[in-house]
Parts: sequence; C-alpha cells; structure tokens
Amino acid sequence: MRVFIMRHAESYSNTQGKMMSTTDLPLTEKGIKQAAVARSYLSCIIYPNSFVLAFSSPLLRAKQTADIIVNQDINITESDLLKEMNLGEMEGLTWNERAMKYPDVDMENALAEAKFPNG
Repeated sequence: MRVFIMRHAESYSNTQGKMMSTTDLPLTEKGIKQAAVARSYLSCIIYPNSFVLAFSSPLLRAKQTADIIVNQDINITESDLLKEMNLGEMEGLTWNERAMKYPDVDMENALAEAKFPNG
C-alpha cells in the first residue's frame, strides 16, 4: 500500500499574507491549477492502479484540492481530525502583527508545542 499526504493547494488565505486556520476560504485559480498538476503527477506514479481511499478535512480549500486530485474516482471521507490547528486570537493577523502581539508563541521552532490564545 502507498500513502500520499498532501497539503491543500493555494487558497485565498495564502494570498492575503495573514495567518489563517479555521477561516474557510476557497482555492485561487493558481490553487486549482496546482491541484490539477498534483493529480497528473500522482496519476503517473500510481498508474495503472487508482486511488482506493481519500480523506480530507471539511474545510473548503482541502475538499476542493481532494476533489480535483481524485477526479470523482472515489468518495472522499471528511474528518475534523484533519483540520488545521485553531489559531484562536491569532487568526487573521499578519505574521508581523503576530510577532508583536504574541512574541512568546514560537511557531517557527516549536509549532507542535505552541499554545494559541483561545485556540
């Protein structure tokens, strides 16, 4: 069995220069193209086999990416366990704003241990 783990393609949250986690924004046109390229690439790797299972977070950007990649070949199982971490009060801040308001939150070196205010 082969397992592929992919992050969603570019979404509007990526283009705003802000930290987004639970804000549910769609893919950009570039993101749609990125997901299509990923599908082509993965199709070459797994050919002649096909996808057996696919999972996605329920967030729109992840669902859109998964839909494009599996191309309706199979149903996609959504799971809240695959959602991004909730950034709490840091949601929507720019990286500079985050550094000024929450300098003790070390996202660069200790993301797994970071404590997000009300997140």
